[in-house]
Amino acid sequence: MEGCSVPIRKTRVYTDHLRENLRTIVIFTRPGQVATSASCSFLRGRPPLASRVSPVASRQSPLAAAPLGFSATDMDAALMGSSSVAMGDIPTTGEHRMGTTIVGVCYDGGVVLAADSRTSTGMYVANRASDKITQLTDNVYVCRSGSAADTQVISDYVRYFLHQHTIQLAQPATVKVTANLIRLLAYQNKNMLQAGMIVGGWDKYEGGQIFSVPLGGTILRQPFAIGGSGSSYLYGLLDHEWKEGMSQEEAEKFVVKVVSLAIARDGASGGVVRTVTINADGVSRKFYPGDKLPLWHEEIEPQNSLLDILAAGNPEPMVQ
Repeated sequence: MEGCSVPIRKTRVYTDHLRENLRTIVIFTRPGQVATSASCSFLRGRPPLASRVSPVASRQSPLAAAPLGFSATDMDAALMGSSSVAMGDIPTTGEHRMGTTIVGVCYDGGVVLAADSRTSTGMYVANRASDKITQLTDNVYVCRSGSAADTQVISDYVRYFLHQHTIQLAQPATVKVTANLIRLLAYQNKNMLQAGMIVGGWDKYEGGQIFSVPLGGTILRQPFAIGGSGSSYLYGLLDHEWKEGMSQEEAEKFVVKVVSLAIARDGASGGVVRTVTINADGVSRKFYPGDKLPLWHEEIEPQNSLLDILAAGNPEPMVQ
């Protein structure tokens, strides 16, 4: 193929706005070669980058490893994440996200954490049985929502720092220290991370505690906390049904009921329900398969329909 006027060793950077993500495409020419006409025809359709590129935007592009001579159609398909090449018509653009439902509840003596297990990439379910409740210390766990990669990196860093903390002070970190460390990492990197987390655990100083660290790095201690895409369906339920001083059995049943509702209503939540109970006696994990979750339509009390009400006639007049 004929070469076009792109100098050897010259690097050109172009941008493409795709689904609210600013992607940076870098085309490198190999030493001793020039870009092919097919590559140039692809580049002509993209405007040059007029200003500096943010470090957040310079994520790995599927074109970075593309060989020269790739057709414009193939490049567009690779950029869009279309699997006319790999996965049919399922859109898989973007990083793995845990369109999630996570819950943390305090009870009399400890805490219960719960989460669903669905991880999605766009509209594609990348993992239907992921574990979103991660151990940080022997007595502190964290529920993760947002970008799967971001929350896993935060968890790894926190686990490492807490290990150093335990060695230096010869005692395990408290729940508050753990939550504040997550808050520090989330706040200092708030422009680059998409992570909402719930920290729950038990220590000998303050007993069971729940801390919520949403996007941006705010930290809130709460008697119960919810997060993820399914949380918008749950605020009214928790405000109405949560009560102080619940027993362990009541708290475990309650969080399973809450996550089950989110799975029924939220398309980005699904799979199974995992719970972790933390108290002075230790930690216990439980697993609830999807076919064992409570069905909400069986719990709704029957109501009179509008036709029944209209056919009932006028009510009796009130006696003064």
